[in-house]
Amino acid sequence: MNNNKIVDNLSEMYKEISNSGNCNISSYQSFNYVECFDSAWPNITYPKSIDKVFTMAEVDDIFSYIKIRNIPKLLLLKQEAISNEMFQHLKELRFLPIGQWTNMALESIDSIATYNVAGFDIEELQIDDESRLSNWIAIVSNVLFQNRKLDPRVFRDGIRNKYLKLFIGYYGGKPSATTLLFLGETAGIYMVATLPEFRKKGLGRAIMSATHTAAFGLDYNEIVLQSTNEGKPLYSSLGYKAYDSLALFYLVTK
Repeated sequence: MNNNKIVDNLSEMYKEISNSGNCNISSYQSFNYVECFDSAWPNITYPKSIDKVFTMAEVDDIFSYIKIRNIPKLLLLKQEAISNEMFQHLKELRFLPIGQWTNMALESIDSIATYNVAGFDIEELQIDDESRLSNWIAIVSNVLFQNRKLDPRVFRDGIRNKYLKLFIGYYGGKPSATTLLFLGETAGIYMVATLPEFRKKGLGRAIMSATHTAAFGLDYNEIVLQSTNEGKPLYSSLGYKAYDSLALFYLVTK
């Protein structure tokens, strides 16, 4: 597995979402940025080439462009491409570090086993599942986006155009966990979320298992994702291999 292939999956998903007409993807110099004006996701600025090592002048340029054009203030860079001097410069510009993702890939299905939890039912959302979509969005917004608004059209169009599959799990009849499967050149899993009150029950492992089964049933033999530090133990235990890291910065303008 090539590290760039993992990042390319994310970029490919952004392009598909932009093609739906709900969001826009544009570029400036060495950066792309995707804007979804009525939704907290996806809104991000990221390099056209993830391996590029930027000069301070190039970072100053994108800093000015973000401020002047009001493009997304969330900036994604390859962690390994950021020197100590560049990290300090980003902080001086008020690009504050807010997180880190690790590129991970599941490259073999030989050892994949199904995993079930009693009382936990997992369903794939269909195009007319407005109630389930509302529940899915509520979980993702709560866990991953601090309860900010997510535009249901982004996900509904992905289901309709068959490049997204959404899964929701109900524990004891209550909506509790989610995943999103992107059907690109490679399969990618995103929006892995479990509500706090349902954690430590194996629900994350179970819904990941169901998502794996869906991907492999479509003849994918590799799956990629980006993991937070908290998620790495789960994904590693499922057979995912870690690659390079991605650093997230947010430009504070006030």
